[in-house]
Amino acid sequence: MAAVDLATARAALAHAETKLGVRRAAPAAFDTDDPEPISSLLTSSPAGNAHVVAASTTLLLALLAAHQGRGSIAVAGCADLGWVAAHEAGIDLDRTAYVPVVAHSQPQIAAAMLDGFEQVVLGDGIALTDADKRRLSARARDTSATIWATTAWPGAAHVLETTARAWHGTDDGHGHLRAATLTVERTGRGAAARPARFEVALPAAGDCVREISAAPARLRLVS
Repeated sequence: MAAVDLATARAALAHAETKLGVRRAAPAAFDTDDPEPISSLLTSSPAGNAHVVAASTTLLLALLAAHQGRGSIAVAGCADLGWVAAHEAGIDLDRTAYVPVVAHSQPQIAAAMLDGFEQVVLGDGIALTDADKRRLSARARDTSATIWATTAWPGAAHVLETTARAWHGTDDGHGHLRAATLTVERTGRGAAARPARFEVALPAAGDCVREISAAPARLRLVS
């Protein structure tokens, strides 16, 4: 009887913590179809290439967490990146560095990041010309580092643009936003040249991506 009472008490406590927002809800998941891992958004290994993740910090953090492994991450020019959210996404903050952006030598700072870190995030707070970006892409190929950009990048291997999102957690008119379903359109080079559209359920502890259709062809700003 004591064991049953303890289990009941724990369940009641978990329910109360979830409603108050001090406990994370279960990760989002799809009810149907066979979802793929978050890495399936990329058609090839990210190393040695530049990738654009536009309009969703949540998606960027999920991709970083999925590809960090035991490697290191450096972030520059992303003033709105939340470190609590990064930790909750699964990023190891002990192997993550935030690099302050100064008014001068920004391309050189970015190049040094590629020399010392496996994954480099470059946000809109770092000023780079298209020529700078091409040189940085060449540096990434030489060092097998990965560039994650939040703005247009010439020659990006993948461009992942979040075009819609639906938040979950307040379906009954109260509660907290705990999960989101993103609509992500992918373009890029090689196998990614065929436009595709995906639904991505985040946060997710496992497979969370499913392709829903080929994305309509449209003009995109690439530089």
